[in-house]
Amino acid sequence: ANGLGQMAIVRRKRGEYKEALRLQDRCHKLFQKNGMHQHIATSLANKGIIYQEDGDIRSATKCYEKAIMGFQDINDSQGTAKTLHQLGKIAAESGETNQALKLYRKSLRIKRRNHDRLGIATTLGQIGKLHLKEGDSRKAIRYCRRSLRMKIERSEERRVGKECRSRWSPY
Repeated sequence: ANGLGQMAIVRRKRGEYKEALRLQDRCHKLFQKNGMHQHIATSLANKGIIYQEDGDIRSATKCYEKAIMGFQDINDSQGTAKTLHQLGKIAAESGETNQALKLYRKSLRIKRRNHDRLGIATTLGQIGKLHLKEGDSRKAIRYCRRSLRMKIERSEERRVGKECRSRWSPY
């Protein structure tokens, strides 16, 4: 099933949405058959991404909402936060600013509880873009700076960690 999911991702990235959905559906059914709840929710979220990229917002929203319920049923806050973020993007792209902000903030609260700094940075950046689109450049700059600062810190930590591993590793 995981192989089918990976093939679906490749097809999605190529813009072959019908084939990606077919593969993701097969993957989803295998996870359901085997009672793999974590993977069921993830496959629903992945279907949502395919639908979203293909422009079928209604189907994407339905998949994301089902995925959120699945993630919540198994207490997967990270999956919930990522999927709320995706719903926020849909709302933002549809011009529903207040709904987008509500979803982004909900996602942000969960990401902060999880100490998901890259996720926090990503959501802060999206909130900044939304404020820029709405003409509030002051708020946009504030959110985008916070996002960039967190991404730079994460990049530095990874670089330093990599350097330490290479210097101190006996191999």
